[in-house]
Amino acid sequence: MNIIDQLEHGWNLFFPREGSANLVETDPKYQISYEPHSLNPNNSIPIKSYSSSAFASMLFNRIAIDVSMIRFMHVRLEKDSDKQTIQKDSSLQRLFDVEANIDQTSTDFFHDLTYSLFDEGVVAVVITEATNDPSVTGMYNIGSVRVGKITQWHPTTVRVKLYNENTGQFSEVLVPKRSTAIIENPLNNIIGSGNPTLERLLNKLSLLDKQDLDLVTNKLNVILQLPYSVKNELKQGVAKTRVESLETQLKDTKLGVGYIGAEEKITQLTKPLNTSLMDEIKYLTDELLSQLGVTRKIFDGTASQDEMQNYYNRTVEPIAQRIKEEFQRKFITRTAYTQGHRLIMYQDPFRLVPTSQVATIMDTLIRNQIITANEGRSILGYPPSSNPLADELFNPNMPSQKQIMPGSPASPEEYDPSMMDPSLQNGGEYQTEG
Repeated sequence: MNIIDQLEHGWNLFFPREGSANLVETDPKYQISYEPHSLNPNNSIPIKSYSSSAFASMLFNRIAIDVSMIRFMHVRLEKDSDKQTIQKDSSLQRLFDVEANIDQTSTDFFHDLTYSLFDEGVVAVVITEATNDPSVTGMYNIGSVRVGKITQWHPTTVRVKLYNENTGQFSEVLVPKRSTAIIENPLNNIIGSGNPTLERLLNKLSLLDKQDLDLVTNKLNVILQLPYSVKNELKQGVAKTRVESLETQLKDTKLGVGYIGAEEKITQLTKPLNTSLMDEIKYLTDELLSQLGVTRKIFDGTASQDEMQNYYNRTVEPIAQRIKEEFQRKFITRTAYTQGHRLIMYQDPFRLVPTSQVATIMDTLIRNQIITANEGRSILGYPPSSNPLADELFNPNMPSQKQIMPGSPASPEEYDPSMMDPSLQNGGEYQTEG
């Protein structure tokens, strides 16, 4: 599509034209007559935002970073074949590789999407710019997308609050479900209000913070022993006055010096009474991490390969799979799907493998004709080789006639039996006279 066609048919969500689904905001004939819902009709679990908690924010951010490192690709399957061709010029592939909108790169977008899933439970990915209106036709190229919060649910549409890059403010728009990717967090049961583990953990952490704050304040934490009994109310009033007098001495004097009588005695509490608060916090933390498929070693970078693989299989891939399926369902039309267009996920299988084992694994894959030499070089980050054999599947330790380069001594067209060592002719036996 040339520049003139793009200007004529270009579509922007915040500047709808006649026939656009967003005209329900201004045109009375598009007004909705039924009652909207504020909850996801597919999941009644209420979601509470925990992003204000430092612990929850750290946990969600760790998972969001790992999900954003998974690569999504727009490919086309060859007819009657499993061969995949990456559609490098498609608008979806640019979204996956370069940028999602004017403010976010592809990595930032997927990080924002995953973190919002934990914060909201379900989010919408809305097309904000395209060559044609997605609600009218399926023939369009995506210009930009943004992550939005769903505020109302309707049978065929949703009201979404998202950032308006034209005004610099957040706007609420009504968009059709058919062209909007609605993604739900598969871990809602763990982080939602239905599971009290995270809620109890955050309450315990707040109690611990309050306890630590009391220890670092100006409180002396002392007991003043008076030389008389304080069982009756009169003596209790006298004792209270004596304590207030001592507090005034320490507060108003320049150096904080006070005095007590010869019969009085002060006992200082050096530490608070022992509680089971720390043990409860440790137990709740381990319980929450195990439910999410995360361990402490994953955070400090000492997790083993099996632990990391379990974390990716139980936590990262389910989220990435939901994103991939919804993108494929909403952003690839039925016609394109029948033509072989698909979205796939790619995760570097050698990311979790120690460097000492990479060479052995590569040698095994190339010798068994699973990958070519250039495919192995791309995995390692090296540029492809110009040798034509580097793009062929063969075992380099057992070269066939196809892999023998012309001009080499072992080339079949240059083979001459007369050049063989006489001792190896006639079955390797020496010729003798008479």
